[in-house]
Amino acid sequence: MDHKLNIEDLQESLQTSFICKKHDSSEKYRSKFLINSGQFSAGNIQKVICDILDELRGCESFDISVAFITDGGVNLLTQTLLELKEKGIKGRILTTDYNLFSEPSALKELAKFENIDVRMYRCKEGSGFHVKSFIFNHSSQCNVIIGSSNLTQNALTTNQEWNVKFVSTFEGEMVFLIKKEFEKLWNDPLSFPLEEVIEEYEQERKTLKDLQRKAKAYISSLPQKVELKPNKMQESFIKKLDEIYHSGQNRALLISATGTGKTYAAAFSVKHLMEQKKPEHHKRPIKKVLFVVHREQIAIQAKNSFARVIGSEHGQTYGLLSGNHKDKECTFLFSTIQTLSLDRILKDFAPDAFDFIIIDEAHRSGANSYDKIMAHFQPEFWLGMTATPERTDDKDVFKIFNHQIAYEIRLKDALDYNLLCPFHYHGISDLKINNEEQKDFSNFAYLTSDERV
Repeated sequence: MDHKLNIEDLQESLQTSFICKKHDSSEKYRSKFLINSGQFSAGNIQKVICDILDELRGCESFDISVAFITDGGVNLLTQTLLELKEKGIKGRILTTDYNLFSEPSALKELAKFENIDVRMYRCKEGSGFHVKSFIFNHSSQCNVIIGSSNLTQNALTTNQEWNVKFVSTFEGEMVFLIKKEFEKLWNDPLSFPLEEVIEEYEQERKTLKDLQRKAKAYISSLPQKVELKPNKMQESFIKKLDEIYHSGQNRALLISATGTGKTYAAAFSVKHLMEQKKPEHHKRPIKKVLFVVHREQIAIQAKNSFARVIGSEHGQTYGLLSGNHKDKECTFLFSTIQTLSLDRILKDFAPDAFDFIIIDEAHRSGANSYDKIMAHFQPEFWLGMTATPERTDDKDVFKIFNHQIAYEIRLKDALDYNLLCPFHYHGISDLKINNEEQKDFSNFAYLTSDERV
């Protein structure tokens, strides 16, 4: 909670913030430069949302004015806003119809809080509203965050944003001017209570989105040539796999966090090796490829990815082998392990039917079904791909692939290299089924039950 403002400490902090950074002062009152750092090293994580949540939890009231509000931004605040509702902390939120960007569902969600007054500023034709300010009122001081961040998930967590946070008495000129301008906008004739304009705004936005969808559909219907190129992870993998293959090895493992592009990495690598002259260590060049997965939908996605990368200029054909498809005579076959391991299916393939075999989710390769196909086929090369090679049983995935690791990138590194979008955990504090609170938390399967969703 807020303590009485210490003027001397504030003055010392201003000295540090604006006169000399080496001046010793209390961090409590120092002005702060708020950015989304994107760094995941210990102690270096900076997110604008962290300071906003801290300020909300400690204030006695708040006033927020932002141009744009989205569901993602509101979701980041929801739990804290619920806490403020319980404590009776009041707030005002002013947004705008500028560019029809704000999401109606997000505005409606904010309006559900009885302690929060929401208004929308209706921009005149040719005018704009791009204000971003967060004002947190305490008994003896006012804390302000002002800068570039809107109330959207990207702006508060990942975008390049510049914001300044400072502490002031209520007699300070900066706070006086900022609060005066907020009141001016809040009471402007163009500022309406949300309930008076939300339906009209929602219809305007729907009309715009329909037009944008039609324009996008038209543009996408035009002939386009897309040239896919490997990312940095895939480039490194291609180079290392080429070295392993040309050294005479016949197995390798790609360890890559989910979502970093393992399938495309495999496709780029196969294309690269097919274009190379057959090394003397191998009996035959790579012409026919088998891709083994554990689900049909993944096989379909993999087939489409390979087709986009490799194409069919040299007569390549692509097929599926699963419960619903029985393609066999094709140069690139994508099969589910459940179907391929059936005796009546497996016997139709000669041991040397494929030159290159890829095992997706290779941590499963210790299972009997995988043992069966790996004992049957004799390709020129086996490639295993997984995000989690470590197993808790006695099966050694590393040994299966001769301890040859072509490339390894774990989750933390993938986030650092911006190969994955940042994610946030949201704790679930209730278990309701059909709107009835459950007291027995032992069966967590209900957390994702259709009834609860």
